[in-house]
Amino acid sequence: HRCHLRVCQHVPARHCRRVLGGALTRVQGLITGVLNETMHTPGLAKIISLTSVPNGNVQKFGDQYQCQHGELECQGNTLELCTIAHYNTTKDNIPKWFDPLVCYESLGENMISRGEKCATAYGLDWSALQTCYNGPEGKALFAAAYQQTLPTNHKFTPWVVVNGEAQMNPGAFVEAVCKAYTGPQPAACANPPTSDDDDGLVATLA
Repeated sequence: HRCHLRVCQHVPARHCRRVLGGALTRVQGLITGVLNETMHTPGLAKIISLTSVPNGNVQKFGDQYQCQHGELECQGNTLELCTIAHYNTTKDNIPKWFDPLVCYESLGENMISRGEKCATAYGLDWSALQTCYNGPEGKALFAAAYQQTLPTNHKFTPWVVVNGEAQMNPGAFVEAVCKAYTGPQPAACANPPTSDDDDGLVATLA
């Protein structure tokens, strides 16, 4: 059986980096760094069933949502949620949405203005994603993600869960995956990828 890996994270925005003094840049690094390396390391993606929830520390006032670091974060969350919903198939054990999300994250605060570049690079239908992003589907996906990431469900971001167990050191999640996997160990488990700055990946609630 594959290990279930769940990642909840903020989408980067300029204001986030001001508030957290650079910590969110390292949160973004979990996606573009160790997680990206893990999913493209031979043998590791095969034992991982990956779920990503681009949402965290969102507040709701009536029927309005307020992201911790402003509207740009909410917009980025919605774009990523639409991409996950529309491209939730796998190829070579990697979800089709994964590489586009890594690309989005690498754009930082330019995710919305330059996201089409990522979609085009990976053969996604940008027009369909925009329809989702701007319409009721995007709103419904955001509302569902909000329910999955209430404060009772996570204590900080990124919140990394392996087979239902939260990882207090998110940057070292691969070691936890290898320990949890009951089948033949991939060779990469002998020297699993880790973050260069594991402690910095934990961004406490502001």
